[in-house]
This record gives sequence, structure tokens and C-alpha cells, in this order.
Amino acid sequence: MIRRLSVMAAAVLMLAAAGACSPETLEPQAVETCDGLVPIGERLVGDYLTVVDGLSLAVLTGEEPAPPDLVALNERGAELDRRIVRLGCDVDLLNANIAAKTADLEAVTPVGEAFLDIVRGGVVGSLPDPEPVPVSEGES
Repeated sequence: MIRRLSVMAAAVLMLAAAGACSPETLEPQAVETCDGLVPIGERLVGDYLTVVDGLSLAVLTGEEPAPPDLVALNERGAELDRRIVRLGCDVDLLNANIAAKTADLEAVTPVGEAFLDIVRGGVVGSLPDPEPVPVSEGES
């Protein structure tokens, strides 16, 4: 199983927005290289941290619904995961590069700290099925 933030978001249920970096695009589909996904993942981690740092444990455990900003981040994470597969990226290397780029982030709550522990453990991108997704003609 390839790891990803969205899985963390499902397990620990989140990530958030601090703007760790400013990639030219936040759209993984517009990126043509695995290295180009690093700033997108970096931004995603920062964004998740901002959101997660403000969430209650009840949201993280699923006892309360996820707020819209978290739902949007989970979709961004899923888009990143799909692009990782389409480009055939080495997920472990990509996760390590994103974790290195976000190493200076600091949480203000125990929930945020738990999230950063997961990121620092190398869990940023993941998919349940590592098989490449078929690419339709004209799409890369």
C-alpha cells in the first residue's frame, strides 16, 4: 500500500493550510514531473496542519462531520495521489522530500503534533492500489 496524506486524513483524519510554499500551481494535473509534485505536497502539508491544529478530537475520530476546508484538502490529497500514480513516482522518495521540506513546521495543539509525527514518519502520499492508472489519449 502506498502511503498518502489523505490516508492519514482518514486515519488521523487531516492536514491543513499554512502556506509552507507557493508553487505556481496547486493543480497536480498540471505538473509533468515527480519533482514538480514536491512543492504541491509541501503546500498541502502546511494547509492540512493549519486546519488540523484547529480541529477537535471529535472531528478526528469521526464523531463530528469534517468541516468544508478539511473536505477540500482531502480532495486535493486524492488529486495528488492520482498524479503520483499517473507519473509513476517513487512514493517513498516523494514522501521523504516533502517531509524534509516541511521539517520546520510547528504545531500548536496535540492534534497538530500527531499530524506532523505522521508526516515526519514519511506518510504524505499514498494510494490503496499502487497499479498505474490508465492514461487516456492526450492526457499525461
